Formats: sequence, C-alpha cells, structure tokens
Amino acid sequence: MVTLYYSPGACSQAPHILLHETGIEHDAAKVNLKSKTLEDGSSYLQVNPKGAVPALRLEDGEVLTENAVVLQYLGDRAGKLPPPGDLRRYQILEMVNFITTELHKSFSPLFDGAAGEETKHYFREHIAKRLDYIERRLGSGPFLMGDTLTTLGHRLTEVHITELEGGTFYAVLLVDGIEVSARPSDAIALALRVGSDIYCAEDVLDEAGIEIPEAEDDEVEKFREFLDQVNPDDFVTGEEPKS
Repeated sequence: MVTLYYSPGACSQAPHILLHETGIEHDAAKVNLKSKTLEDGSSYLQVNPKGAVPALRLEDGEVLTENAVVLQYLGDRAGKLPPPGDLRRYQILEMVNFITTELHKSFSPLFDGAAGEETKHYFREHIAKRLDYIERRLGSGPFLMGDTLTTLGHRLTEVHITELEGGTFYAVLLVDGIEVSARPSDAIALALRVGSDIYCAEDVLDEAGIEIPEAEDDEVEKFREFLDQVNPDDFVTGEEPKS
C-alpha cells in the first residue's frame, strides 16, 4: 500500500483526489508544513528532505516527490494515461507541467511576507496571463483537455447512478465497456453533453425516486410546450405566448 504525505489546501490535493478516483489503495499522512512534522511528532524531513508536499512512499520504501511526477506515476499505475509513444500522453503531461511550473509556483510570492509590492504586482500579472491561457484552453467545455472522454480516444456510452449512501449519490461512466467512477452531477452533465443514456439502479430509485402520476405527465408536457413557444418579449410586453 502506498502512503501519500499531504497538507490540506496544498497542491498535494491533486494526487489525493487521483488516488480516490482511481481506487488505488493508500494511506494518507498529514504534514504540518510550518513545523515540517507529521501528526506523530516525527520529522517530515526524514521522508522528504525538501520539506514540501506531496511525497508518495511506495510499497518498497522508495519515495517519489514533485507533484507532476507523482501524478504521472499514479496515472500509469492505474492505467489511465496513454502509453509511452502516444502523442496524447505528452499533451496531457505538457498541461500538467504547465500548471505545476508556470501557474502554481507563481502564487508563492503572493504569500511571502518578504516579497515587496512590486514583486507581487509582477506575479499577479504573470498569473493573469497564465489563467487567460487556461481559460482559452477550457473554451466552453467542462475539462481542460476538452471532452475528457475523447482525449484518450474513447467514447462515453452510458452513465449509471449506482448507489445512495448517507445522502450521497454515486455513479460510474461506461466508456467503451470500462467503468470509470464519477460524481453524479459530473456524470449527468457529461451524458447530456454527448447524448449518452442514463440509468439508475432500482434500489436507488426505490429510495430516492419520485413517481410522477400520468396526469402530471400531461401537465409537464404542456409546460414544455409552453417553454418551447415563449420568448423574452412576452414577459416584457405582457402579451400571451403565441399558440
């Protein structure tokens, strides 16, 4: 089992999310970055002499550091990255490294009490330009690499709402026959975006489903027809929607 050394709110959140999303079995050890200690009082510098997070201790005791490297290792271990030699792999790593080196690191001076206002002003402008680039790459899509399900050459075919536990729904995406865990809100948004089918487990429907009587179905249909016909001018002028 691997162990992730992390600090809340730091960039170690990215591999922490990836560990949960991919289902890799792991432990998590919280690091106090100010004192460079672990919760048991031991020195974190014995784990990572750099004193930064994340660090990932492997089963054989070896330790990996640097966020971009840890993310790549976890992606490979979970089989989520395209193989070496595939251009898509390097396009993904290109973006990971851009965020790590050009964007994330540029925030550090803003939280450094020793940095003067002129320095902070420079980095604010630097960050703004990098965020503008990220915004352009995002475009109108929900993910940085565009439609995340086609980045790797696959297509979303179905979404399944699988569980309801403690008031939280769980879902999986079916991508070319392979199940990928996802948050229901993201899964449904993706399904609507690409036009795939959405299914819900019967026990989830029994617990959380709302039965709509046939009479109400008619009312819903009438309301949909109303929405199809209405336009903003109807609300401005007070006129009835045209039939």
